[in-house]
Amino acid sequence: MKTLLDLSQSPVFVILWKWTVLLVLGWTAHGLLRSRDARWRLILWRGVFCFGLALPLIQFLPLPVFQIPVHDFAEIVPATPSVAAPSLAEATIPPGTARSVAPVVVEAAKDGAAVNGVHRPAGSFFSTISLNGLLITIWATGALWGALRLVRFMIQLSTLKRSAIPAAPAIQVLAGEILQRLRIKRFVRVLVSDSAVSPFVSGVIQPAIMLPGKLAQSLSSEEMAALLGHEIAHLRRHDLLWCAGWRWMKALFWFHPLVWKVPEVHSLACEEEADSVASSQTENRASYAHLLAQITLRVLAVPEMETQLAVNGTAQITHRLRRLGKELGIWKPTHSLAAFGLVLAMALISAGCNVTGEKDTQEVKQLKAQVAALEKRISEMQNSLQPVERQRAFREKFERRSELDQKKYTQEQLMEAEKLYMVANQKWGSPEVVESLQTMIKKYPDINRTGCATLYLAQLSQGDESAKYLQDCIEKYNDCYYGDGVQVGAYARFLLAENYRSKGEKEKAEALCKEIKDNYSDSIDHRGQLLINLIPTKSQAEQQARQRAYREKFDRRRELDLKKYTQEQLTEAENMYTAAESKLRSPESIESVNQMLQKFPDANRTGCILLELAQTTTGPEIEKYFKDCIEKYNDCYYGDGVQVGPFARFWLADYYSKTKEIEKVAALYKEIKDNYSDAIDHNGQLLITLIK
Repeated sequence: MKTLLDLSQSPVFVILWKWTVLLVLGWTAHGLLRSRDARWRLILWRGVFCFGLALPLIQFLPLPVFQIPVHDFAEIVPATPSVAAPSLAEATIPPGTARSVAPVVVEAAKDGAAVNGVHRPAGSFFSTISLNGLLITIWATGALWGALRLVRFMIQLSTLKRSAIPAAPAIQVLAGEILQRLRIKRFVRVLVSDSAVSPFVSGVIQPAIMLPGKLAQSLSSEEMAALLGHEIAHLRRHDLLWCAGWRWMKALFWFHPLVWKVPEVHSLACEEEADSVASSQTENRASYAHLLAQITLRVLAVPEMETQLAVNGTAQITHRLRRLGKELGIWKPTHSLAAFGLVLAMALISAGCNVTGEKDTQEVKQLKAQVAALEKRISEMQNSLQPVERQRAFREKFERRSELDQKKYTQEQLMEAEKLYMVANQKWGSPEVVESLQTMIKKYPDINRTGCATLYLAQLSQGDESAKYLQDCIEKYNDCYYGDGVQVGAYARFLLAENYRSKGEKEKAEALCKEIKDNYSDSIDHRGQLLINLIPTKSQAEQQARQRAYREKFDRRRELDLKKYTQEQLTEAENMYTAAESKLRSPESIESVNQMLQKFPDANRTGCILLELAQTTTGPEIEKYFKDCIEKYNDCYYGDGVQVGPFARFWLADYYSKTKEIEKVAALYKEIKDNYSDAIDHNGQLLITLIK
């Protein structure tokens, strides 16, 4: 029962439940309307089909809800339904063979694991997959099999049509006259094939009437007119399209016993309506019934058709003949409105039916809502705390975790571990720290402080070694805490996400950030800041990634300087750059830059300082500075990856826009877009996104 309650919360289960209610109502209405005009049943089942497709959307409408308590149900054991052989459909797609599925029973084991309320023996195949996954696999297999059967039939039908030959001209003319009388404007071919075992019409887009060769030769003109009238009548109400839709619906819901017979009864309603239309073109219904009986006898006279008709179609022909003998009255517009109203009422009732458990009373729902609101309020209060207050609140978690260590180790052992740990705080960055922390991990592998020590080692290390320590923190020391309330596992995820982001592994970084947001939304760093507030947004992460990538260009450009200048000269150039940068807005700035230009004319830093001078200059020489940056220092780079040449073009275009030299602005912007589409500014923004 618990499994049923759990499944009742699933959107798929809700839709399936509403669909079942709709089908139950549909079959009830079908039974009441069985002896009435076939058009009632056509509207009924076509309406059920449309609302069945719309159920996933209808469930979101605010409809009155009929709660059906699960706790009143007895435990249901589904029986394996029997499936009758499909019947012959003269004018529609032949129904596929429905197959039953025996229920799967899983025995409970005392030492098994419970998943979704079902006990599975430990180590069994079912322990590796979920109940939902198993059900989806079974459904998909059946649906695929049904779809392949339909596709195979469509291919066979297409092959049959291609191999058929046009009927005699007289038959074609007769078909055209019937189309005109029934006011059907579509062109319909009449084909003859010896491979066809029964007359039928096929083709939703390009319809064609297929006649068996021997039957076409044996029918009189009056019988041929009645036969063609019946087949053409199917096109009047788009029977082929609706029948094909129900066949595909049956393939999709192959497991649902209430769907299996729907295509058959809908097809029979189509046949009855086609008989009604065809009989209206003859003298009276009795004469058409006589013609239908004669055609049936002629079909039986063809040896290849006798067996199939006797097995699949005799009952249907008998039913149609009996219906033709009844006077059902004239169909009126009010009947159509009543039929549509009936289907709409059924759809609204099914859409409003939900399954609920005994505990889902109004009072319990209110309590759940109050608890959810209270939890949200607590979370908001925690997030609104000042960092110091937040650290004080998380201190309790550290103390609780430390109490667990006291149950495993003596006070002397914990003191020794603390001394090993304190080396990291006293001599951070020294070789002694790594040795002390590694000793601690080996000697006390499962205490709280060891988790903190492992995280320290991760921050002291680099590359793959750092990632390994961080992964150990997540897997082995997730619930360890620093004294300031920092949780080792959560903070390790944050640092590992940064590690992955620096290596360009975006998916891994995003997965860790999502895990922090979902499971550790209240975790903090050593300053008391919430980790979720420190996770960079997508745009910020992209900017950081670009800056890291462009940093490599700066390093490569600096390597060229090392081939021209000594380390002492580059240090001097760096000092001059720093001094000049601090004086950019002073009168001495031009003199400082000129000294760099004379002493280090082709150094990377010279291009950077010249560009900064150009940006702070207001006189007429601003254009000259920018042009020098473009012509002489195009491939120089700042440490954050900004390339001097493209950035100089961007600023020179801004200068030209102020002097109203629009053509020059357009030329510079085009050059940036064509040749420097990946160039950035000092914030990591692409220049092409900043162009006005």
